[in-house]
Amino acid sequence: MSKRPSTRSIVQYLVFVGIGGVLLYLAFKGNDPKQMWADLQRANYQWVFMGMLCGYAAFVFRGLRWRLLLAPSGYETRVGSAINSVAVGYLANLAVPRLGEVTRCTAMHKAEDVPVDTLLGTVLAERVIDLLMLGLCFLLVLGLKFDDFMLLANQGGDSLESSGGHMGPWALGAAAVLGAALVLAYTTRRKWIDLPISRKVIAFLKGVGTGLLSVARVKKPVLFIAYTLLIWLMYFLMSYLYFFCLPETVHLHF
Repeated sequence: MSKRPSTRSIVQYLVFVGIGGVLLYLAFKGNDPKQMWADLQRANYQWVFMGMLCGYAAFVFRGLRWRLLLAPSGYETRVGSAINSVAVGYLANLAVPRLGEVTRCTAMHKAEDVPVDTLLGTVLAERVIDLLMLGLCFLLVLGLKFDDFMLLANQGGDSLESSGGHMGPWALGAAAVLGAALVLAYTTRRKWIDLPISRKVIAFLKGVGTGLLSVARVKKPVLFIAYTLLIWLMYFLMSYLYFFCLPETVHLHF
């Protein structure tokens, strides 16, 4: 005889379904439903499905790469937990950008009991690697389409100049506040470093540092690089294949 689900599990399920509904509502808020329906009817769903497969493949490779980053810290996590946590994080990003980083760490902590500080450290390490990959993609585009890039840069030059005058005072003010905070922290370090909350913050930062430095201790660096390249290849294919979904974008080439 199967065990009936508890009231708590039912409530948790309904809460998470409700959160998912709210995130989807926020993601599509402001779009015209009639226009969305008209576009959906004109779309070629063969390419939509292929693009979705590439998008999910990126989740899979990112989850597998995340497991490699966690292994040096002594945490052998399940493949399903890593992939599903990444997917949950991307869902959260649809509503609030960058919320997904915290969300996927929370999901992984619940599933595998890995400390949140270590998880955040590995996510920061991933962001450094992704920034390097983005820089490589930028250089590739710059080399292949240099003339088009310069034309675009010249067109945007006026808007950058017009906004620079407004950003200057704010940047100087922020730098001054940050400098004053650093000086104050340095001069009073002996007083605040012994506070209980300070010790907790320091311990948390050490855990983040452990996760951040996990890149240098990856046991399978070749596999790690392969996963990274596959992630970005899937990102590209996901975007490129969607060009064939609608007549307005089908002419765009590789």
